[in-house]
Amino acid sequence: MLQIGIFVAPVAPWHHTHRDRSWQRRRGGQNPERTPRFYSTENSEEPPSCFRRGGFSFAASREIPYKNVMCKLCNCCEKWSPYLLSLLRVVIGVLIMCHGGQKVFGYPATRMATPPHFSLIGIAGILELAGGLLVLLGLFTRPAAFILSGQMAVAYFMVHFPQAWWPIHNGGELAVIYCFVFFYLSAAGPGPLSLDRCRKCCATPSDEKTCCAAPPDEKK
Repeated sequence: MLQIGIFVAPVAPWHHTHRDRSWQRRRGGQNPERTPRFYSTENSEEPPSCFRRGGFSFAASREIPYKNVMCKLCNCCEKWSPYLLSLLRVVIGVLIMCHGGQKVFGYPATRMATPPHFSLIGIAGILELAGGLLVLLGLFTRPAAFILSGQMAVAYFMVHFPQAWWPIHNGGELAVIYCFVFFYLSAAGPGPLSLDRCRKCCATPSDEKTCCAAPPDEKK
């Protein structure tokens, strides 16, 4: 269980007490201090928790490399998260434009006949096409995403909700996903790879300008 990491906390004290007694029997009552190879005592004022009073603890020693790995992983995710936000914006913009293109131009090809432009479905298609293009380019992203989020909510309650209670039964899962993704973009913004960011850079004084592709936390 110690090797695969299951029930480490309750098993480790008994395991190490038993192992310490075995060392004492083999070494005539002496239990030499043991130090894991990955830890260096040089330039360290206080040893980690695995070397404190009570002897060496394997469970506590595992915290040292685990924390290092988690810190590196968190730093990497924090560095790339703004760019992944921009990628999400581009993908969702392309997808919603496909729905708008089917309603307005009949392209991509669909079995449904192209509705009149000033009908309810036609106006929804114009909003999806124009709003999707703005979201794709990252131009006026927050208002465009907020309008599209409201449109998806209206589409769900007008078309899908009267058919059944659950989205999986009424076919409205896609409308719900679009609604909350656009609602998130309206709050999170377009990310660094967007025209909104370039507009902000151009409006900033020259001594405070930063690259349009640089995330906000890397300003110097």
